[in-house]
Amino acid sequence: MKKAKGKITKEKITSGKILFYVCIIFISYVFIRYFIEVQLLKHYGICKKGIITDVRLTSRYTTPSLEYKFDYNGETYKWPALTDDENQIGDSICIVFLESYPSIQRPLSFFDYGETKCNCK
Repeated sequence: MKKAKGKITKEKITSGKILFYVCIIFISYVFIRYFIEVQLLKHYGICKKGIITDVRLTSRYTTPSLEYKFDYNGETYKWPALTDDENQIGDSICIVFLESYPSIQRPLSFFDYGETKCNCK
């Protein structure tokens, strides 16, 4: 409620304000989730070799990126490789993932040297 010249008026809630707050909450969720995932991978991540399998086209206007896959507990997981141009299809890279949630994963090259306890080379 706003007080204007001695009168108390109710503030209108518009769909624009609701959309603004929903966007703020969503963006906050994305950043917080990303930060938590990276910290969990640094401290509790397990390493395993993955294979670069395919070239993935992300959209019409971007350059193609490589994709890797690895198997864990009978399931195959795929993700964009986030690596430099030196890697090619068929190369192996080290993957850091959470044992309880293997879909949370990053290539070892994502981390700075020494941030993880990974030794798969």
